[in-house]
Amino acid sequence: MSPNLTEQIMHLSLCHIHKESEKLILQNANRTGVYYMIAFHLKKYREYIVRTYYEDVDTPDDIQTCLEYAKDKGCEWVYFSKYAEPIQDLPRLKTEDEIQ
Repeated sequence: MSPNLTEQIMHLSLCHIHKESEKLILQNANRTGVYYMIAFHLKKYREYIVRTYYEDVDTPDDIQTCLEYAKDKGCEWVYFSKYAEPIQDLPRLKTEDEIQ
């Protein structure tokens, strides 16, 4: 029996993370400074894909909330973009103008 190589991705709005957290994700994607998460930056669109499960690291609360929400829904990755609809169960930390 072969292993299941499929992992789920949750699409979340950038409104659920602070600007400082977005910069931290970008640093991790670019491998600059101290990095501790798997992150990819889709440069053309200001979008990010982040791996959801990390133990014993100081992840900012807003990112951690999104990662835990996704994990609770069975997703291993979060795809942050300005095109996703906001989720009512998550706090909105940016206005529509700030994510455009």
